[in-house]
Amino acid sequence: MLHMVSDWNQQEDFFRFTCGRFVNDEASQLARCYIRFNMNKLADIAARATGATHEVATIDFMRTVLQTPVPQIYAWSSRVDENNPVGAEYTIMEKLSGVPLGVVCVFLKPQDQVKVCMQVANVSKEMIVCGKILSIRESLLF
Repeated sequence: MLHMVSDWNQQEDFFRFTCGRFVNDEASQLARCYIRFNMNKLADIAARATGATHEVATIDFMRTVLQTPVPQIYAWSSRVDENNPVGAEYTIMEKLSGVPLGVVCVFLKPQDQVKVCMQVANVSKEMIVCGKILSIRESLLF
């Protein structure tokens, strides 16, 4: 079940150090690392900055460049404003044929499971390599 957070400022872990422990004077060190800010505003900025644009572009890139069988995106909106009559973010995409891997995986022979894992790893590797190339290109352009 999806848990919707209505007030991100109530999540204390956003404001305090959570990546480890301090050997010496931990309480004082933790107090120094506590930074209170408006997480709700930060989440709004992040949502406006990213939206679904990157997700849609990634899926399109996978389909057209990497030739990965991913659904085609028919329509989408990453904004909730007066131009979006739905009133929520949405993505409408093609339904792919076939059976979900999770349904059939338990029935596959071990050697077939390895083949599937290798296929997924190869696609992941291609995405990582392409992502690094795109990141380098973007850093040069911007």
